Amino acid sequence: MMNAKVFQRLAWKDARILAPLPIAVAIAIVVFNLMLLLVVGSSRMDVTARWGIAQSIWILLPMLLAYGAPALLIGGEEESGSLAWLRCLPADWLSVSMSKLVVAAAALGMTWILASIGLMIQWLALSDSQIELLRRSHNLAEPFSLYALMVVAVSLMFLFCSFICAYLFRSPITALLAVMPAIAIVVTSFGWATDRVLGPDRSSPIGLLSDAQRWAMVGLAIITALLIFVINQLAARHRLTGPEVNRIRKLPKRPPANAYHPPRAASWYGSSLSFGRPSKFAAMLWMAVHPIRWPLAILLLLVVVAAVKIFSANEAGIDRPGVFLAVSLISTSLLTIGSITFYSDSVRQRCQYLSDRGISPTLVWWTRLLPTLTATLLALLAIIVVVATIGSTNDSFGRSGLIAAVLFSFAVGQLVSQWSPRPILAFFAAPVFVSLSFFALALLFEFYQKSAWVLLFSVPVLLVGSWHLTPRWMRGDVDRAYVNRFIAYMVAAVLLPYVLILGFRWLTTPPERSQWRNEMFATELASPASDRAPMQILASAEHHVWRESGTSDWTRFDDRLEAELADERALGEHVMISELAGWLRRTWRPLEAPPGSAAPSATSAADSSHSSEEGDTRRDLLALRVLRKWARETRQQAIAGKADFNRLWTIAEAADAIAAPAIQSRLNSEELDAEEILAGDLLPDPTLTQRARRAALIGEWRRYQTDDNLPKRFASMVSTAPTAWWLGVERRRASRFLDQAVELILSRWDSGRDVRSPQTIAALESLLARAYLRNDPRRPTPRLTEPSDGFSAQLVQMATTDQLFNQIRSRISSKQPTGGDGS
Repeated sequence: MMNAKVFQRLAWKDARILAPLPIAVAIAIVVFNLMLLLVVGSSRMDVTARWGIAQSIWILLPMLLAYGAPALLIGGEEESGSLAWLRCLPADWLSVSMSKLVVAAAALGMTWILASIGLMIQWLALSDSQIELLRRSHNLAEPFSLYALMVVAVSLMFLFCSFICAYLFRSPITALLAVMPAIAIVVTSFGWATDRVLGPDRSSPIGLLSDAQRWAMVGLAIITALLIFVINQLAARHRLTGPEVNRIRKLPKRPPANAYHPPRAASWYGSSLSFGRPSKFAAMLWMAVHPIRWPLAILLLLVVVAAVKIFSANEAGIDRPGVFLAVSLISTSLLTIGSITFYSDSVRQRCQYLSDRGISPTLVWWTRLLPTLTATLLALLAIIVVVATIGSTNDSFGRSGLIAAVLFSFAVGQLVSQWSPRPILAFFAAPVFVSLSFFALALLFEFYQKSAWVLLFSVPVLLVGSWHLTPRWMRGDVDRAYVNRFIAYMVAAVLLPYVLILGFRWLTTPPERSQWRNEMFATELASPASDRAPMQILASAEHHVWRESGTSDWTRFDDRLEAELADERALGEHVMISELAGWLRRTWRPLEAPPGSAAPSATSAADSSHSSEEGDTRRDLLALRVLRKWARETRQQAIAGKADFNRLWTIAEAADAIAAPAIQSRLNSEELDAEEILAGDLLPDPTLTQRARRAALIGEWRRYQTDDNLPKRFASMVSTAPTAWWLGVERRRASRFLDQAVELILSRWDSGRDVRSPQTIAALESLLARAYLRNDPRRPTPRLTEPSDGFSAQLVQMATTDQLFNQIRSRISSKQPTGGDGS
């Protein structure tokens, strides 16, 4: 029977021993949730990734406590020697084991409560539309209560398996490494038993099982839990009451033939000395490698096995659970390798022995760092070989980013292993510190994914930090000054990528063209006031309003064209631009039809063979005059600052792009002559065209510079520049590169040079990309001919239309030199 007073004191002792781990996990839960809210508020993280991270925080941190509590309660006491001292006290093994189990279970329960509160806060921060999106994407476990119960049961299984391994293995590292295989055995056995109980219904959802099958599953779970509990108690009894025997070091006793003669066979130590006395570096290196040789070998083996698993899954087909387990195993192994760098010398303060004998701290640092760094590089080599073979590295992150992330994780782990107040805590503190570091860096690398290799510059900072703190660590001076220096190195390693990347972006920002900008703001765009009010532009005059021209009423088309020409109030009141293009393309079939529009097709042979006797030529002239009226009015409004670049493009430039090939085709077929073209005022005024384009472009630039609404817009493009306050350098760069793009276009227009040259287009697209300007997917971008996928394509179309009109003018001038262009 357990003594209540003894049990109470044992529980108090275990609570004091375990306290650093649940406190650290609780702090991690709060910090991770706050950082997630911060990252979501400052980035473009989608709701699926956000909820996935929130659930990972909710699950993994309690699992970390369940994984580490037994190692700290049993392995920590083994390291300090207090576990052997407990065997001398008047306390039975049941009291000792149950006190540890109760304290660990209570800490796990409180951790689950805190983690659930954090998950609830993340849930309340979601909008109704985001919750509905999660349900539609099947990323929300329902019913959640059943899912939560299953996760809590798994954490208890982690706790018991970790206790069993901690009792069975004296080395805390070996016990931690044995937990995963033990869990795999339990899960495999439970799956085998489930298959036998459910039979062919084993893959059915639990909601479709019969009542008998559900009770059978409940009974199986209870039997499994009881079996694990019994195994735990047997392991505890064996460890706490069994003899102190180290079977590995137990050597067979051979009675010598003659007690007074030395043994004939030389010992391994004497054989090693036959090659000469080892150097101090070799001796110190052997002291570092010998205690951790088996854990290092096992961890490297796990990395290789996991890498082979990923490779085989890629060859045979995607095995998502297996690949996920392999990736998790690789990450855990790499973190553990860094965590055991200074572990063996921290146990029972063995490092002070080296300090008392005047061993150089630099020598100690090098000899402790080399084994784990070599193991990390070998593991990284295996990962790179697999990644290069299957070719699955994310292009945005890159292999250099993978190398930097692995080395950064190792550097954090080795620094934490030196700082950890208890050696065994380093195995649990290292993943937390690494995760916190990557959380803090997520804000940066979300926008600079291809710059992840900059993490390599943080690795020397962390290595120098552990080297600089080694003398204090060897003397045992792990005081507040030591902790402050440790935090300073961690913060410096996290902030260094921010400083390097943002500093580089700031230094490479183009200088501000103050004189040019002042000229643009001072340029007078509006023309003198006119007595006539500007005409209203209806949607039917927009180029992107296309309809099936075969449905138009061609019988009254002449009357509607004349009414449109006579209308002084609005454009597009009587005809649509699709009808104008449809009519002109019945007698002139273009090579390409406007995207999204139906090419006008004749409904009958008579309908497709209008004769000139029926007034086709007159209708052509009327349609072309309407287009010219629309283009002229829109350009005048653009010069007056009442029509933006999009309006100019969708009406004036669209009208010219329809009219120019139609006029050229009819001029070639002699359906129109020079006199009719000049009399009908069918040619645009080049001066008016250039003034309108220039005014519209400068107006768009001014709106971009003065508009505070986000995201900003320029012409038919939308800015994707980051809106986070700390990324103001990117918005400044975007503004400077837009200045260069607008200046390039204006200089080409003013000098009369062709903007369609490959060099100009390439330079313009590069400047627009650096200005974070992309085509707005929500705005129907009008396209005259294929391809017109961007702002540069619009400029090319404008130049092409100008070239067609110049050819028409040349032909008219050659036939009638005294003729002139209409305005």
